[in-house]
Amino acid sequence: MRRAITRAATIGFVAVAAGILGQKEWWRMLAVGSAGLSLFGLALFLNRQPTSPMLNAALFDLAVLVALLWLHFPPKSVVGP
Repeated sequence: MRRAITRAATIGFVAVAAGILGQKEWWRMLAVGSAGLSLFGLALFLNRQPTSPMLNAALFDLAVLVALLWLHFPPKSVVGP
């Protein structure tokens, strides 16, 4: 299950990159979903001492969520319709 969640989040972030490059409208929603899924996976399997990669992943996910949901960055006029 851990691999499935990790792979789904990774595939989501790769698709987000393709959406940004293609100036697609859906990339923001997919980025929020991928970051949420990644955080969920980290929290679900946090049964041991957190490692540096886990903390970095959590900080990245939180940065994506804050940037897109709270700060509304980047603006639609800059990236995507």
